[in-house]
Amino acid sequence: MSAEIGVEPEMERVDLRSNLLSRQEERVLALAVGGKADREIAEAMGLTPETVRTYWHRIRRKRSGLRRSEIVAQARSEAELREFEARPRDELTFLEAVLDTAGCLVCVGDSDGRVIRFNAECERLTGWTEGEMLGRDGVEALVPFEVREEVRSVLRRLTPTVPRVLHENEWVTKDGSRRVVEWRNTAVFDADGQVRYLVATGVDVTERRVAEEELRVRAASRRLAEQVTGFGMYDIDLVQRRAHWSTEFKALLGLAPDQAVTDDEHLLPRAVHPDDLQMMVAATRDAVDPNGSGTLDGEHRIVLPDGRIRWLSVRGQSFFSGAGASRRATRVIGGAQDITAQKELEQRLRESEERERQEREFLQAVLGTAGTLVCVLDPEGRFVQFNKACESLTGWQTQDVLGQPFWQVVVPPDERGMVTEAFDRLKRGQFPMEMENHWITRDGRRRLIEWRNTGMLGPEGEVRFIVATGVDATERRAAQRALAQQARQLEELSQRLAQLATTDELTGLANRRVLGTRLAYEVERARRLGSELSLIVVDVDRFKTVNDMFGHDAGDETLRRVAQVLQRGARRHDLVARPGGEEFAVMCPDTGRQGAEALAERLREALEMESWPARSVTASFGVATAAGGAADAGRLRREADRAMYAAKAGGRNQTVHAASLGVLTEW
Repeated sequence: MSAEIGVEPEMERVDLRSNLLSRQEERVLALAVGGKADREIAEAMGLTPETVRTYWHRIRRKRSGLRRSEIVAQARSEAELREFEARPRDELTFLEAVLDTAGCLVCVGDSDGRVIRFNAECERLTGWTEGEMLGRDGVEALVPFEVREEVRSVLRRLTPTVPRVLHENEWVTKDGSRRVVEWRNTAVFDADGQVRYLVATGVDVTERRVAEEELRVRAASRRLAEQVTGFGMYDIDLVQRRAHWSTEFKALLGLAPDQAVTDDEHLLPRAVHPDDLQMMVAATRDAVDPNGSGTLDGEHRIVLPDGRIRWLSVRGQSFFSGAGASRRATRVIGGAQDITAQKELEQRLRESEERERQEREFLQAVLGTAGTLVCVLDPEGRFVQFNKACESLTGWQTQDVLGQPFWQVVVPPDERGMVTEAFDRLKRGQFPMEMENHWITRDGRRRLIEWRNTGMLGPEGEVRFIVATGVDATERRAAQRALAQQARQLEELSQRLAQLATTDELTGLANRRVLGTRLAYEVERARRLGSELSLIVVDVDRFKTVNDMFGHDAGDETLRRVAQVLQRGARRHDLVARPGGEEFAVMCPDTGRQGAEALAERLREALEMESWPARSVTASFGVATAAGGAADAGRLRREADRAMYAAKAGGRNQTVHAASLGVLTEW
């Protein structure tokens, strides 16, 4: 087992299926709670840094994937609760005020599950005060009805041999809303092994779960957009060892459309980044293996000819022939799309989450923290504590600011009125309070700080200290704004690509792809229902002379006008399309020969009577009709084309039905 996860010989052997921490893991966690970094932990335990990181991997897996900071914060909260009764009352009151500013939920119950401790973060999250919760059944008061028995069964699992259980469930707040919380449940046992206290420390993960769901939705939307656009297609013949790469696919690889490709079946593997090649080869082998998945679905980097790196999403479907031992893959068809922008967005999101994780390190104590801003003020607003994180952010040393009013040292002049007004409310006991304001560093830079403020009361109920904990949100806010802008741009691009895949850009009509898809559908429908289906093919007469005499701009305008005339004259359920060039088509569901000929003649006359700026414009109309079970898309198109060419040969500007020409010989 140790070889599979890279454990060194010096590590103890443990059962990784158990949620209990080993002695070595407990010691690693204890040193981290004491503020030790991985390098210091390794030195203290006589281990290598790699071994310490492996222990952290085990601890996180046993804690259901919680972040390291959350695991340390929970362990720290449990340790502080165990020391609760041993501390002098004044020190305990001061420590509780500081712990109440942390983002960790702490709820303590007696052996019957009645609440005996409900910290400030629990109050903030639920809207219930500690006084309202004391003595109440915590599960009955806060857990939704449908999962109460599940939560109780989790708590019943706590025994001296299983002292900790991880769990996730919802809490119902005072206003009826629900919050998702990740819990680490522990118990304190008496000498007889009976539960004395139930201790639950948790983290509100509601927003994280919402963000994860949003990412899943975005990924699904991106996959749908890729399927609709159809860009970057490839077709590999494994029998003939030949491959076809679309123009768009070559462009993705940085190649010119007409660039010759040698050994073309290996075009993509040659472009794959060396670090991703092994993964890509393994996925391809699985796709063509008769016993494999039969599909290719992966994301990897390619190296462009100019050295730039591009991310591609590559999908494919394998086709097989034969059966049993002779079954083999004969063809792989698929497509690829550039997802570089999406990968950059995901990377920035991960970096933003990492910064946020670091900023939300839980408080260790008033006199020393790691990464979180902590300052303590007296009722006059003077600094009495200024931790190292504050020193690092501002450039001021503790001895420089002690005894100084905080608004004169770090608050910019344009925000002093707002900040002093908030401080006055805190002095009147209106806490906890969350707010944002800027701090000015010693060299004049502005930093945006998110604050959570609370107060510590004296024996007479007077405010003795204001305790403020904060995180620097400057870079995170900037990154969030940039990520939101990129997300909007990606959404607009996806919508544009979907439109280009189905619409003729010049006329706004349906393109050849949509016409083919709709025609196949209507043919199948006509067969099923025994109804009639007609197709009208329209070709503008002598269109080349328009381009030659008046230029291509005039030709484009003529095609747009023809499209408008056809669209106006067609019926609501007809489909007007432009397959290409000067050719148009009108598909007429549930329409027989007489109706289709009448419609084609009305459209022809409308074109002839239209007011044209340069010269008159006419068109030749070919009509074909299929009835019931005789419907066939290929034959219908060929007969309509044949009728159109007959109209051309007969002098143009006329309508010809294929039935008047006799049976199609090639059918």
